[in-house]
Amino acid sequence: MASITDFAKELLFDLQFGKTNDGEKFGIGETPLIFVTHSMGGLLAKKACLLGQNDEHYKALVRSISAILFLSTPHRGSNLAEILNKILVASFQSARKFITDLNRSSMALEEINEQFRHIAPRLSIWSFYETLPTLIGLRKMMVLEKDSAILGSSGEISRPLYADHHGVCKYSSPEDANYVSVRNALGTLVEEITRKVDVSADQATDDFQTLQGLFPFFFEHDDDLNKYNRLWIEGTCEWILGENGMSDWISTPEGCHLIWFSAAPASGKSVLSAYIVTALQQQDLAPQYFFFNFGDQHKRSVANLLRSIACQIAKENPAFRRGLLDLSKQGLRVEKADASVIWHKLYECLLFKMEYRRPFFWVIDALDECDSPKLLLDLIRTCSSSSVPLRIFIASRQTESIQMGVAKAARSLRLTKLEKHSSDHNARDIQRLVEQEVGHMRGSEQIKDLVIQKILARAEGNFLWTRLVLEEIVYCHTASGIQETLEELPSDMHKLYDRMENAILKLPHNSSRLLAKALLRWTMGARRPMSLRELSQALEPDFPEILDLKRTISGVCGQFIRVDASDYVAMIHRTAREYLVRPRETELFVDVQANHEALCIKTVSALLDSRITSDTIDNEAASQSYLLYAATSWMYHLKASKSGSGELLDVLVRFFDGGAFPLWMHLLSRTSHLDVLMKASKSLASFVALVRKQDASKNPLLRQKSDMQLLDQWAVDLIRIVAKFSSSLLKYPRAIYGLVSPFSPETSALHQQPYCKNTWDLCVVGDLDSAWTDRLARISLPDGFEAYKLACAGNYVAVLGANG
Repeated sequence: MASITDFAKELLFDLQFGKTNDGEKFGIGETPLIFVTHSMGGLLAKKACLLGQNDEHYKALVRSISAILFLSTPHRGSNLAEILNKILVASFQSARKFITDLNRSSMALEEINEQFRHIAPRLSIWSFYETLPTLIGLRKMMVLEKDSAILGSSGEISRPLYADHHGVCKYSSPEDANYVSVRNALGTLVEEITRKVDVSADQATDDFQTLQGLFPFFFEHDDDLNKYNRLWIEGTCEWILGENGMSDWISTPEGCHLIWFSAAPASGKSVLSAYIVTALQQQDLAPQYFFFNFGDQHKRSVANLLRSIACQIAKENPAFRRGLLDLSKQGLRVEKADASVIWHKLYECLLFKMEYRRPFFWVIDALDECDSPKLLLDLIRTCSSSSVPLRIFIASRQTESIQMGVAKAARSLRLTKLEKHSSDHNARDIQRLVEQEVGHMRGSEQIKDLVIQKILARAEGNFLWTRLVLEEIVYCHTASGIQETLEELPSDMHKLYDRMENAILKLPHNSSRLLAKALLRWTMGARRPMSLRELSQALEPDFPEILDLKRTISGVCGQFIRVDASDYVAMIHRTAREYLVRPRETELFVDVQANHEALCIKTVSALLDSRITSDTIDNEAASQSYLLYAATSWMYHLKASKSGSGELLDVLVRFFDGGAFPLWMHLLSRTSHLDVLMKASKSLASFVALVRKQDASKNPLLRQKSDMQLLDQWAVDLIRIVAKFSSSLLKYPRAIYGLVSPFSPETSALHQQPYCKNTWDLCVVGDLDSAWTDRLARISLPDGFEAYKLACAGNYVAVLGANG
């Protein structure tokens, strides 16, 4: 026989897992809940709260309950319970156990009341009780006395209704006084909840703004997902969900499960990863994801992957978001920390210790394009200690370092390997692509069938080859031209790249060939994908007035370069980059280090442009997108060049010793990019060390010695400027023109920089340090008291003085 507990479990189940006729979730618990209960329904509501508060399936649902409105609920039972059961027996029905539970002061009710008193203080409790007797059989009698209908909790609001036990929830009209009382109570509760929700929404807005400041590059993270989803063709990739282990990976709620999917280059791994992300999103599983990209500095490091995933979790999970923001307030610089620190603080100490039973799904694509796959796999190995279930899907080529890392991870995690190195796994997907594209072609069905057969026979699982071949065929105007193209096209990707390279070298105009080389060098060497606007401005000194850069790229770069939907320029594939940097006798060969040296000189030279003024920076910074790229990237190219050439030395000396330096500082301050000073300092120090090593066996000129000393000084000063003056420069970027140098040591390069000299007639009182020290601030105690002890925690500093 059913009891109150049975009914409460049924209620919880229906609330949590109930769906519409269309199969959509009701979403109960996603917003604050108010229970309106009558009679025994109030007992069910209380019991449901007690059962659900410690059950992972229902905990969030119970937390969403903000108020309960009780209408004649027998909190302490009723003297009529025994009479009701006798009436049931007399009418040839069996007695009900749940009615027996309603006996006054029954053990079941006492247990519910005792436990519910711990929950009641966080709820808004309203109790209405009857005042008229109810007709039962041939007699009228009071079903529930006032003392049983009132819970007695702190803050409870109670009121009588002029009605019997049935009438407290059944009203004659909207003007019924009983209805008006209950309606007003509900209206008050809704107003209170709305105010709280508004405050919570305001707090969430503030939190999201803070979060965006912590993760400026990762707050909007769906560009890559959208890019690969645009390449997806309906009906493709579905096979992955039926692969061995994928069903358990999605549906099993406990533990940590890693899937490693490995396949050949250009076989559609990124589109497949995007499909998995989208499939998980459609199941409301809220996956986090990251697409590594070696050609983008922001998308090649383990630290940035961890930042991106943490940001995505924080946007979806309020508890994790609050923990992350608390760590930030305590001094954790997420944007500066290395991968190991981020993993320990945000994952091991925060995420993995959360009371959260729903799995987190991570999809990580192109691990082979990460700068340290081994580090990431070593970190993932420690997921075995997580109390939070994790599902990790990694797609990559099969490299030795990744194989070793995965093998180590398998010792502590459940591992499923999906190795696809033949062309069978994606053959039907390639067929769908070819049939779709050929279907749009002109020509007879016979020609189309021939094209489909020829391409499918030679595709060998390579999506990139297939797309490039389809593009070639589009430009054919005759059936014989199509057949000729199909015969000439090689199946090997390197031979196809040879063909694309020869097409560039055979361009009729020398200026077109030179432009193609410049486009390839910029696209391959850029710190991150450049926008069309940035690239156009970068090319302007050598190629002024390019009429339509997007169309020009398509026309002269032989399919090596792509412009995406957001007008950013990138190599078509990593294999194309690998082809162009492979040593060989050809004009298009790109020497990586020499290319970075050339780009470093170009970016520094852009900052040396005499047309740039402080007014230009203030008024046109937004339109000068390449100037900002140059300001934030020359140090990257300097480091990657691994060169100590005289040409680099000359351009750097002119930059730091001239008027370009304060303009550069002005631009970085105005655009909040002062963090690059740290990178510039490291690159300068490495450059100076390299030049000295090269000159060790020579007798460098005196000019070179002074130049080296100058760059040495700036390698130190750049770090000190960040530490001592960054807050001031961010508030007033023009402070670099004479307001900062008077407060720097007299021997520093900043103090001696001719264009940063004191032009404000400032008089600095007191003794300045002769050289930089590690002291960033000074605390002066009143009346000359001596300090005995210094302590700090988080953002706070405490000083113990002689006066106590």
